[in-house]
Amino acid sequence: MSWWWSSAKETTPKHYAQVFKERSTRDAFVLDPVKMTVSPDGKYVFIIGSRKIMVISEHSPMEWITSFKVDVFDLCLEGRRTLLLNDLFDFGDYFVHVYALNRNTLILLDYNHRQTTLRQRIIK
Repeated sequence: MSWWWSSAKETTPKHYAQVFKERSTRDAFVLDPVKMTVSPDGKYVFIIGSRKIMVISEHSPMEWITSFKVDVFDLCLEGRRTLLLNDLFDFGDYFVHVYALNRNTLILLDYNHRQTTLRQRIIK
């Protein structure tokens, strides 16, 4: 007995939606993106990455600041800009989540297991 079937996936042409196109070098974008969120109106996409940690005090308790880069994509105007989030003090070991309240306000959630603390940070 021979089995024969037609695969719709193989015969159907593939159609892709091009959401955003920009010519630039790889270095121009956020490296190692860790989180992404979309504004409630669906017009902006925020991608956070390029995490940098700088220790400011090695004495007990150790203190550090964390910085990120944020790529903001305007889907209507097909534009992109990069913002710097500098000097977030005592940012946790785990970047839990990010969400956008609107196109101008982000909420970052981080967890610090040494302090057993879950923080929300408002970024405007």
